[in-house]
Amino acid sequence: MAGGRRGPNRTSYCRSPLSEPGAVGNGNHSTSSPVTGVRSRTRSGSGTGISSPPLAAQTVVPLKHCKIPELAMDSSVLFELHLFFCHLIALFVHYINIYKTVWWYPPSHPPSHTSLNFHLIDYNLLIFTVIVLARRLIGAIVKEASQSGKLSFPQSIFLVTVRFAVLTGTGWSLCRSMIYLFRTYSVLNLLFLCYP
Repeated sequence: MAGGRRGPNRTSYCRSPLSEPGAVGNGNHSTSSPVTGVRSRTRSGSGTGISSPPLAAQTVVPLKHCKIPELAMDSSVLFELHLFFCHLIALFVHYINIYKTVWWYPPSHPPSHTSLNFHLIDYNLLIFTVIVLARRLIGAIVKEASQSGKLSFPQSIFLVTVRFAVLTGTGWSLCRSMIYLFRTYSVLNLLFLCYP
């Protein structure tokens, strides 16, 4: 059969059981374990076997896991501000990749005056993209302003006014840029904005 010998003699190839605590065996001498009845061999070239305590006499030491340090919790507005900043950096790098120029050309060529082709950038699309990226930050600011504690009447009127101004300005900018995008591009091209 493939895989070696099988059958009743296979137990002689198993790992030898641990010997008694006081037992010292000879390297050329085979002993029979009273517990299992299986012949075992000691593998010592010096003539004396190494004794080890039986498994039942050994104590199990429980694992000590590392403690996870307590981290300071940021406010949701600060977290969203960091996330928005990372999104803006990614958008900036994306625009550099798309609208880069061949700046090493001589100055007689028009694209070499700046590092980006600014005349090719659609600012309505840029405004739309920035508002979509900032939607979580705007929501966190409005939510934080809504959850403020006990305020006086002028402070509550100021918070309602600021919240209304932020939401109105964001909605107006989003609608304005979408109207210009629908006038400029086909519906099929605008479907790419839905791609994640």
